[in-house]
Amino acid sequence: MIAGSVFYKFFDLLSGLTPYLIFGMLLLTFSKLSPRKIRFSPLHIWLVAIQVFGSLGIYFLLYKYNKVLAESALICVLAPTATSAAVVTGMLGGSVASLTTYLLVGNVMVAISAPIIFSFIGTHSNLIFVDSFLQICMKVGPILLAPLLLAWFMQRFTPKIHKQILGFHQLSFYIWAIALMIVTGKTVSFLVKQENPDITTEVLIATASLVICCFQFFKFI
Repeated sequence: MIAGSVFYKFFDLLSGLTPYLIFGMLLLTFSKLSPRKIRFSPLHIWLVAIQVFGSLGIYFLLYKYNKVLAESALICVLAPTATSAAVVTGMLGGSVASLTTYLLVGNVMVAISAPIIFSFIGTHSNLIFVDSFLQICMKVGPILLAPLLLAWFMQRFTPKIHKQILGFHQLSFYIWAIALMIVTGKTVSFLVKQENPDITTEVLIATASLVICCFQFFKFI
């Protein structure tokens, strides 16, 4: 993240590579995952409930103070788990199968609930639900589902290629690191190039995001 911030001009130019990097690291991670291990559990329901109701709760808590801050906090809680979480979970020895299941459930939930919530709070209320749902699915679906289905296809029909890919699964960490630098560089570039920045609001948003993320990690570790 520091490298991405310092050399943001360079990494911002590489922002178009991000989807391909995510696809690659997920393919390496999902290659170790069997379809039989994908199972739903009560934990997934609890996590989805926290996303939906937690995002609404923090929105109404901050709405009277600052609407932009409230909307930012809502998105921070509502946003589904990053696709790179599967890679990090695997490196830490966690259950990639459980996390992958939650990725699928969480993204579908956001595709359904986000248009409703945004319409309710007055953001993008002009968009039709079906259109919003399809837009989200078209952006998230290929990046998440394509590497998963391809990995399972190779397990079933091309075991030799699948075995070779398993030998490179450690590369997922380095791909994730590069993707993180690019995303950080793009974010810093946006902050630098913006016109008439509201520094106070941006600091509040960054602080709220930090508090929310710390609370979520503290809560579930």
